[in-house]
Amino acid sequence: MQIYRTKYQLQRARIRASRKTWPVVFFRVLQRLNWFADVLRSYVTETAVYSTTRDMNLAIEKADDIDEMSQIHVHCMEKLQKRALLSKDVKPIHKAIIELLDLGVLLSQNEGRNLDQVDRESARLFPFVAAGLRSVARVGEPSWEQLADRLDAFSHSPKP
Repeated sequence: MQIYRTKYQLQRARIRASRKTWPVVFFRVLQRLNWFADVLRSYVTETAVYSTTRDMNLAIEKADDIDEMSQIHVHCMEKLQKRALLSKDVKPIHKAIIELLDLGVLLSQNEGRNLDQVDRESARLFPFVAAGLRSVARVGEPSWEQLADRLDAFSHSPKP
């Protein structure tokens, strides 16, 4: 829900900003955070939730009894929690993601005030999240490497 909240707030900020003249940095940060929310939403819905649910349904179809179905469900819920970056193993990364989402809300609420701080913090957090995901992907989920690549590609894009 935090992803959707941020996305909604950023869309409202873009609409309000279209009626006024804003510094280029505002639109750069707005684009960066909007893109982040889109990438994160896509990852959570398509990679974490969809693939885990699909795997669970396939395994349940092959289960011999209700006890096995229950074990499959518990295992898949643990896997979903891990894939969705909600497990304690990736708490610092989750915290940084929440901070990025909060920066999107802050940007939309302040409408151009506090702008340099939001730009600096988002520029600092993007590489941290990407590097953290890349690091834990070696022992965790391969999909985290893909998410890191998507985040890393944007965080190193040239500034206007």
